[in-house]
Amino acid sequence: MEPGSCGEILIVDDDQAFRAFVSALLTRRGFKVWEARSVRDGEQILNASKPRLLIVDYRIPDMDGVTWIGKLRDEGNNVPIAFVTGSWCDHKTFNWLRNILKVSLVLQKPVDPEIFVESIESILPMSQYRAPERANVEAIDHVSIIDREIENILKEYPQSDLVAAELEKLGNLETQPESVLFAKLTHLRNMLEVEDSLRVARASYLKELASTWANLTIGLRLLKEEPSNTSAVEEVLSATHRVKGTAGSFQLTTIGKCAARLENIIQARDAHASDTESEIIWSEVFRVLADGELAIIEAQELYAGDLFATVEQRARLLAITDAEGAELLGAYKECADVSIATSHSSALTSLSRGNFDAVIVAEPFASAPDLLSFCRDLRLASANSAMPLLMVSDQLSSVASATLTPDKISYAGFSEVFPLKPDPEALAQIVAEMVDYSLRSKPRVLIVDDDKALTDFVSRVLYLQGFSVETLNEPIRIIETLSRFEPEVVVLDVIMPGLSGYDVCREIRKHERWRDLPVLFSTAKSNQEGRVLAFRAGGDDLISKPVLKEELIARVTSYSERTRLRGNSIDSDQLTKLLSRNGFTIEAEKRMSECTDVEIPFSLALISVDAFDEVHQAFGMLAAESVLASLGSLIRGRFEPSVVKGRWAERVFALAFTDLTIEQAEQLVLLLDQEFSDLEFDAEDGASFRVSLSVGFAYAPLQGINFTQVREAAAENLLSHMREKSAI
Repeated sequence: MEPGSCGEILIVDDDQAFRAFVSALLTRRGFKVWEARSVRDGEQILNASKPRLLIVDYRIPDMDGVTWIGKLRDEGNNVPIAFVTGSWCDHKTFNWLRNILKVSLVLQKPVDPEIFVESIESILPMSQYRAPERANVEAIDHVSIIDREIENILKEYPQSDLVAAELEKLGNLETQPESVLFAKLTHLRNMLEVEDSLRVARASYLKELASTWANLTIGLRLLKEEPSNTSAVEEVLSATHRVKGTAGSFQLTTIGKCAARLENIIQARDAHASDTESEIIWSEVFRVLADGELAIIEAQELYAGDLFATVEQRARLLAITDAEGAELLGAYKECADVSIATSHSSALTSLSRGNFDAVIVAEPFASAPDLLSFCRDLRLASANSAMPLLMVSDQLSSVASATLTPDKISYAGFSEVFPLKPDPEALAQIVAEMVDYSLRSKPRVLIVDDDKALTDFVSRVLYLQGFSVETLNEPIRIIETLSRFEPEVVVLDVIMPGLSGYDVCREIRKHERWRDLPVLFSTAKSNQEGRVLAFRAGGDDLISKPVLKEELIARVTSYSERTRLRGNSIDSDQLTKLLSRNGFTIEAEKRMSECTDVEIPFSLALISVDAFDEVHQAFGMLAAESVLASLGSLIRGRFEPSVVKGRWAERVFALAFTDLTIEQAEQLVLLLDQEFSDLEFDAEDGASFRVSLSVGFAYAPLQGINFTQVREAAAENLLSHMREKSAI
């Protein structure tokens, strides 16, 4: 059927999203749809064409819909009209529309998509409307037309849940007349066409809605600061009214209800209310805004497909493979959000720009000769030092295994090796473990607010930006939560029952460990008085309510980076970028305690650069520092994320291994020694030289039941090894 064969329809509505909604539904049904945002635009289209039906909204910028319809009737224009309004039509107005203005249909927003299409088709003049044609109801090649139609529907809509549900309702096909079954299938097709039309339009609307909701938040913030600002009131009411009708029509029910609730609150509020009354009103506004923001994010994930790249609580994996390999990673795509890189350079670029929880190295890269060096580049390119690697391959033959042994795979940094078609439960478990390792190195933010709706909103926004987030709805538990979670930033609500945010902040500052922890107050009092109170209580900054996502993300990012820089200067070695001795000790003690609790092996390796003083004297300070920096870089680019890596002293490095046998740990350090010994260093005079390593191991609980004992045993073994080398 050619476009427009059902006739032309003009919709006049200042809400572009609702016009797109109507156009998407009716164009699919064969109509040509004209769109106008004002009466002036609508009249220009009427003068240039002859639409067979008008859809007119009540709220139009230059003239209300009822007045314009009256003007058209006075001019003798008797075109059928469907009147659409976001408010309930009282009895008097309804009678005026139907009996005086001869409006064919009165619809209230939000509209049900399927009912809307059916209603519009029902009021078209029959001579102008021709229903979409369907297949001939006669049997073809001895195959029932019903079976053929079902087969066609399944092919055309393979991903639709609606198809399976509705076909199941058909029941026994042999006991029903073919005409009845075909009518049911025709109705199903209509439903599917509506669903399919809605899908694309809704995805586009959701992208626009995020911006609309942000502007609404700005408008409400202005209204909070200037309660008598009539312009701000009008803008807020106009925005909430549009969202209420259009979101509901797109079947985004929660968003529509939130907009309706905000509209009702602003209409009912008293601009001269007392401070206590205003506080109650605005607390409800903040809560509804947060609910709406969460609903938008959830709808984006559910409906918008590839337009949005965030999925709640799903691991984000980067898979490095070719085009053929990407088609074979179905099992991995089911349990995670998988992005594809098809070359070394694109993988390194993606890692430097993206926020991934882990990396899959699949064929042909998994068995490439340069795998080890490539893995090191991957590790160093990622901002996440604990990023796990997963090898996916069915091609590790006996020939490949001779060079790519399990020890080398572990040394390269792979946590596991999985086949292309893994056991789903095993895959889900390893992905969860990899995400857990990744989360440990992400910036940690603690959200403290007694209102769960607000903490859920802030948590969701920050999670999607790559933060590890914990929420606390009972502020009395602040110190125990800080000790367990160790956040880098705290976002703290000011007004909470029983214990104010100011008191919570004062309690935080009493503890030496948390005196420099950034605390950002979330408050409706963003004026000078609010800032004075926040800073007096020990806060670092304010985030005004209602909260804007962009402002929240920017503030939290800035303060978390500040905390990390301060922490890195204390716990990291500047030359090698590894943990300092103090930082290594803290982390290794923690890992050893975890191993002791569950009775799994723990081992410590102290690694010394041989003849370091001689290198310094013979080739100079820069050459000596180059040796240390290269060893640090090599260590950072190797081993699984669970391995703790640090610089213990000037020439001594430290590695802590968990859940490895003595033999496995020794083999990994041997591979490090072999790789490092093969490196050539250049002196200032152009000479080249190589350096070897000495190693001292100690194991728990064989050589100590606490970290001090294990450390001393490792140091003794290292000295013994160094003496043996000197004697040779």
